[in-house]
Amino acid sequence: MTVDSTVGKVLALAAAWVTVGASVTATGQERGPSSRPAPQPAQVPFDQQAWPGRYPGFAAQTVRAVAPEDVAQQVTCVLQIDSDAIYNPYSGASAAIDARTAASLIRSTPVTQAAVKKAFGDKAPRGRLQDWLVVNAVQTGPRFLEVEVTLLKGDGQSDRDEGRASKLLGALCESLEAALRESVEGPRQQAQRRREKLDQDLAAARQRLEDVRAKSRKDRAETASLGQGVDSRYAAQNLRNQRQSYEQQLANYRARLRAIEPTASPLVAEWRDVVELRQKQLDDLKQQKAPADQVAAQENRLAEAKTQLDTARRTAAETGGSRASSGEVASLQSSIANTAANLKPILEQLAKLDDPKVVAMMEELPELQNEETRIRNEVAELTSRSDQLRRASDTGGEITVRVLDGQPDK
Repeated sequence: MTVDSTVGKVLALAAAWVTVGASVTATGQERGPSSRPAPQPAQVPFDQQAWPGRYPGFAAQTVRAVAPEDVAQQVTCVLQIDSDAIYNPYSGASAAIDARTAASLIRSTPVTQAAVKKAFGDKAPRGRLQDWLVVNAVQTGPRFLEVEVTLLKGDGQSDRDEGRASKLLGALCESLEAALRESVEGPRQQAQRRREKLDQDLAAARQRLEDVRAKSRKDRAETASLGQGVDSRYAAQNLRNQRQSYEQQLANYRARLRAIEPTASPLVAEWRDVVELRQKQLDDLKQQKAPADQVAAQENRLAEAKTQLDTARRTAAETGGSRASSGEVASLQSSIANTAANLKPILEQLAKLDDPKVVAMMEELPELQNEETRIRNEVAELTSRSDQLRRASDTGGEITVRVLDGQPDK
């Protein structure tokens, strides 16, 4: 039977009177009816030792003995405490709530006061609880608890209502189950609050990781042509050496070309100068990232100058150049074009290395990679802890308090 039907079932329980022998004082005289015996240790199962006193040592349980002449009403029952193991996010499942914990709760003042208010309302006696009520709870097994409720004489109401003790016992069982559920719900709510805080930290860490990755992608794109993990000073010196070599080759090719190139037409030298000037202007526009229409217009002008230069060269060759010198001229012109093509990306890379922003990107990339690794580890740790707390808040904590009376549960 669950606790919801406790009141109805307890009303059918027969009152059990505790048989206590007449106590004798130190002088051998009988004790008067108004006297109260001192708390005595209960008979603890499993042959465990108990010490006298209200707060005995480990494994001891105490009860408050009541003389028969002081009893107005008395009822007892045996409760079975069934509970799931509570999940601990760090150590796994822990032990379920046992009957000893339930015995401590059912005798506690908050649980007792709540049961009295539920059972009697405003009709409860005005005096102190210990003057008219005795609640004893003894563990008889890991899941079993014997509960005894005794109403003492003198409250003026026990004689008029014979079911007062049974009502209070039922209310005590309900209050006990509520307290046990509270003890289980507390860790669950705490785990939920910690999980919400962890989820906020996890979202912030993921945002930091995305920011670092975006910055790394941007820096790598800007410095891809310069090589990854290369010192900027070493790269700049290497590129300057290559530029000097290519420029020397171009100077040699052009000097040889001037020596053998036909000069019958004065237009050859002029158009060559025009081609070099327009090529330099085009390179400057590209380096300055000028609008596309300006770059296209300059490319057209350069192509026109090259066409005029070729025409002038053919005219000069036809008028006075030899076939041998004409073939060497073509070879030199091809070498000049290839060398200029190889020199162009080197000049672009050197221009980037002269930019302080690009140098800062190259120096920052290793730090960004280390930061990305650190944040990834932080995200993995926070995700694992959040999953553990999610399992803690979603599992465990079912409590059932059942009165063992031999009747089918409803």
